[in-house]
Amino acid sequence: MNENNESNLQKLFVESLINDNVFMITTTVDTGFEWQAVDECKEKLNKNVKIIKERGKIYLNVFWNQFAQIQKMRSIDNVFIVADVRKFEFSGISKEADLQLFKEAVRNDMKLEKALNIWKNITGFQGKIYPTIDEYNRAEKDRKLCNTIVTSIKGKKRGQDPSDTEKDEILRYRVTCERTGKHIFESAEVARAIGGELQDKYLWLVDLSTYYLEVVCKVISSK
Repeated sequence: MNENNESNLQKLFVESLINDNVFMITTTVDTGFEWQAVDECKEKLNKNVKIIKERGKIYLNVFWNQFAQIQKMRSIDNVFIVADVRKFEFSGISKEADLQLFKEAVRNDMKLEKALNIWKNITGFQGKIYPTIDEYNRAEKDRKLCNTIVTSIKGKKRGQDPSDTEKDEILRYRVTCERTGKHIFESAEVARAIGGELQDKYLWLVDLSTYYLEVVCKVISSK
């Protein structure tokens, strides 16, 4: 992603924060068919909609009532809710210092509640996104008791349908990091750093296999 697109991406995200009925998404498309996706969005949503095009994906802001239309578009494969966009200045020297940037951003700066509530409504998740410490401790204790049963299931599909949840069930999640560019840290280290902070902040249950929510961190350049 070039610097101009990085700046436009941040501006687009800021615009999404102004209106509670608007949120930012990114969609994956077949490489080479990006313009087809852009044209379909303009035709079915709004001819003036702002769209940022990258190789194999597009970014745009949508209203709540437009999301179902996005999901039905023939040119679009997958849809992701964009919860945060920011620029880090990596040292490139200290792995610990660079990973600390991710930790501090999650701990102090990121306001994920809007994206989480959107995800809950879209997916039909019935459980608890904001559990208490007592609810978390009970769930963690119960999970340890049945851990051998859960891990012995072979061939189980990764990820679970969020709508297949009980009201007292705490959100299970995993974090994945995808990178382009050169960095002193590995993708798995970023995932662990962010995942740990999310658990401390929201008291979710880490589950790499039978999760309901996958948080994807995309580091899209060396900066």
